[in-house]
Amino acid sequence: MRRERLTLLILLVGSLGLSVPYWFNGLGDGVITVGASRVAAGEMPYRDFWTMYAPGSFLLLGGIFKVFGTHLLTERILGSVISAAAVCVMYLLASSLLRSRKLALFVAVAFFGAFLLTGPFYTVRTYPPAILAILLALWAFVTAMDSGRARPLILGGLATGVAAVFKHDVAAYSWLAISLGLVLGAVTDSGRISERLKTAARRVIIYGLAVAAIVIPLVVWVVVVGGQDAIYDLVEFPGGDFRFSREESYPSLIPFWIYDTWKVRIGLNMARYVMFAMPMAGLVLGTICAVVAGRNGDTRLLAIGVTIATLQFLHFLAAHVQINTHIVSMTGYGALLMCVFLERTGVGERIKWWRWAVALAGLGWLGAIAMRPAFTWWYRSSE
Repeated sequence: MRRERLTLLILLVGSLGLSVPYWFNGLGDGVITVGASRVAAGEMPYRDFWTMYAPGSFLLLGGIFKVFGTHLLTERILGSVISAAAVCVMYLLASSLLRSRKLALFVAVAFFGAFLLTGPFYTVRTYPPAILAILLALWAFVTAMDSGRARPLILGGLATGVAAVFKHDVAAYSWLAISLGLVLGAVTDSGRISERLKTAARRVIIYGLAVAAIVIPLVVWVVVVGGQDAIYDLVEFPGGDFRFSREESYPSLIPFWIYDTWKVRIGLNMARYVMFAMPMAGLVLGTICAVVAGRNGDTRLLAIGVTIATLQFLHFLAAHVQINTHIVSMTGYGALLMCVFLERTGVGERIKWWRWAVALAGLGWLGAIAMRPAFTWWYRSSE
């Protein structure tokens, strides 16, 4: 227990420490910051200004601005604390599935490295509070699978509802994946089929009602404040025209695009390829491991593995429209699934050189994640 607390403290302090240099990078895109300042001045999203984002970040940061003043540093500190907390919860989630604390630590470090790559980690954009709530929901889901009690389901549902306040699309992915996991865990368990179906229905209903306890008041508030404009902003535009307004393109897993006349760009492209390919490898291997475990009677790992794999696949689809935050989730889930596969199959334990190969692959993955932030820091400091 003492070692666990020490690890969490190191992750928390380390994440915050690495965030500090980014606190003075200027405004950035400023969408949430400006919107929150308008909320602090008495305006409301959808009614007084356009946004396709859920209201949580505007309301949270607007309230903080109203109390502490409209300062960028206030947002940076709050955003960094939320993101560091998410890294710690990712470690706790990984620890609940992995016996090896080293592998759990790797998952948390890879997850934070992807945070550093994308930039939202030091702001109060929609993603940091949403992913914190979703990871808490997943942790509660794992606890519910272990204990069979209703309380973790209620807490997990409330956490999923809170995620919807900040990022409704990602919260919907989580609701769908966790509901699937609850059904799968119940119907593949032992006992009469009628009892298993009743257990599945009871779990899904308890979890769903807890989600609804947050989402229904949220929907009512949004409709009352924003009316038809809010429905267009939050549902119609993101589901329709938004994908045509993005210039991003998801990199092909066939690496024909790596070569460039600038040698530095080749290195960056190789790192980018590794960063996108490894989560998909984790998805495939982790899913196979979960299915095999289910066939061998381990319904817990089957349900949890399929839940996380479903989440990652949904983020993979969404990343074809907007890469930035989805690659963070894909990295965390992919690393977790990969480590589950390594631990369950014993790869790296039976054959000595395999152990070194696995360690080098992990370091290569972390290095690929770190390359772009390191290059950006070097490039800016050399100007």
